[in-house]
Amino acid sequence: MNPVAEKPKSKSTSIFGWVLGVSLLALLGAVGYVVAENIRAGNAPFDFSAFLSAGQTDPELDRLEAELERVRAERKRQEALAATQPRKSAPVTPIAPVTPVAPPPPVQPVPPIAQASPPVTPVTPPPAQVANVSVLNGNWYSAQWKYGYTLNNGVGTATSTNSPNFAVGQKIIFLAPVSQNEFVGEQVYTDGKFYKIRATLQADGRLFFQGEKNVNWFMDKQGGQNSSSNAPPVTSSLSALKEQARNYVRTYNGTWSRDDVVAMDFVRRAYADQVDFHGARTSKADIVKQKLAFTQRWPVRSYKERDDSMVFNCSTQSSQCAIDGILDWDVRSQERNARSTGTAQFGLTVDFSVNPPRILTESSKVLNRSQQ
Repeated sequence: MNPVAEKPKSKSTSIFGWVLGVSLLALLGAVGYVVAENIRAGNAPFDFSAFLSAGQTDPELDRLEAELERVRAERKRQEALAATQPRKSAPVTPIAPVTPVAPPPPVQPVPPIAQASPPVTPVTPPPAQVANVSVLNGNWYSAQWKYGYTLNNGVGTATSTNSPNFAVGQKIIFLAPVSQNEFVGEQVYTDGKFYKIRATLQADGRLFFQGEKNVNWFMDKQGGQNSSSNAPPVTSSLSALKEQARNYVRTYNGTWSRDDVVAMDFVRRAYADQVDFHGARTSKADIVKQKLAFTQRWPVRSYKERDDSMVFNCSTQSSQCAIDGILDWDVRSQERNARSTGTAQFGLTVDFSVNPPRILTESSKVLNRSQQ
């Protein structure tokens, strides 16, 4: 609905409309009458335009036309008068201001329920006991390999050499401690190249080395309890002697599994002059011949002891150990297209009172065999 009120119609305007309507009706009636009379008399159709243009008038029509003109003039006068007066508008009722509705308070997020856990106290492992490498400081010599060096804080300088590939005064060994009696590093071999090594300081004061290429050896500290290669080592505990015997078996099988040259070099140094060899008293020379024939028959060899099968019967008085255990073997000959595998029980008696140790007895018994 328009809030502005409509302008009220004047009284003169109503009279004018009424007069105009009556005049038009009278005019139409007169015209209709003339037309009808003309048709009834059989005359031509009445031409209204010609009638008007010819000046033929009717007194009543003239009166009506004059009245129409007067009404028109009055209407124009009223419209002109209304245009000069200001327009009155109905008062507009102002809209009452809308009271803003306060928004609802924000919903506070509910934190998830956390399950309380007791604080975890980190467990700090006890510090590993690592030896100071300076405990190895001194002069070391290998009667087995005929070379030596002076160790100073893990660095060894050659004092004697067994190879043209390194000279006296050259740094040939580097060691670092990993536990109380274990050391790792690298050393020059006779080919002049460095190889990884692991050394164990044994209870008798000697260093037992395990190196790449499956090489194992002992070093004696000069000026100490083992300064002479002919002096028997002092073994302070039975457990240390058993560990020495275990390492010897590993060295034996590992070296015997290598190529013929290395294997036979070990054989020539490992046996005593007379050995109880598979139930017969046999000289070292005969053992060497039998071993050499075996390497020629089986050029490819693999021997591995079962570590948990070994039993040691050792004496700290004589520094000798009787060792029994089980080993697995796999030997081949490509030339003969032959292969033999199996399991055997072995026995060794080793004298650790000399350096290098000497095999006094050796025996074996086949438990199962597969030959191709």
